[in-house]
Amino acid sequence: MASLAPPDSVRFSIMKDRIVVVGEAPAAWIDRARVASQQLAADGLSLEISELRELTPPELTHLREAIQAVDIFFDSGKAVPGPEQLPVLDKLANQLKELAKDARKAGVTAQFMLTGHSDTTGRETAKLSISAARAETVRALLKKRGVDPELLLVRGAGTFEPAETENSQTGSSANRRVSVTVNFH
Repeated sequence: MASLAPPDSVRFSIMKDRIVVVGEAPAAWIDRARVASQQLAADGLSLEISELRELTPPELTHLREAIQAVDIFFDSGKAVPGPEQLPVLDKLANQLKELAKDARKAGVTAQFMLTGHSDTTGRETAKLSISAARAETVRALLKKRGVDPELLLVRGAGTFEPAETENSQTGSSANRRVSVTVNFH
């Protein structure tokens, strides 16, 4: 415990043959605990950290939720959003910059995962490829709007994380998108 220097919001208990950690902690501390868990496992000890939750500074929660509610939509087969998405990108860029600044003030770093998605039209390899291209395009457009590219991570999910089931035109168009996930470190 001394080497981990846990925050007050974290409790340790011993259950049978393992140490269980519960509570909330900043992501950076959880990362340190994860490394310690792996090191202890090599020595035959078990440090259970699955009950830990990431502590989000309260002043960042509202903006984080607003950002994660935004999706950038695309036309079928396109990796560049249509002109109707530009105001959405402008607003998103401003929110990302504001959250990055507020996070620094709170002593954490905000990182933004841009996940590209596709509908079920076409071959699986093409769907993964276009979903990644959509995420890269949004990254470039946000960078152009002043968002620090170091804070923007990208990944393509293809059809594996649909917003809606695809038994309608609405389902298909809802799945052609880039979503944003906010993490604090």
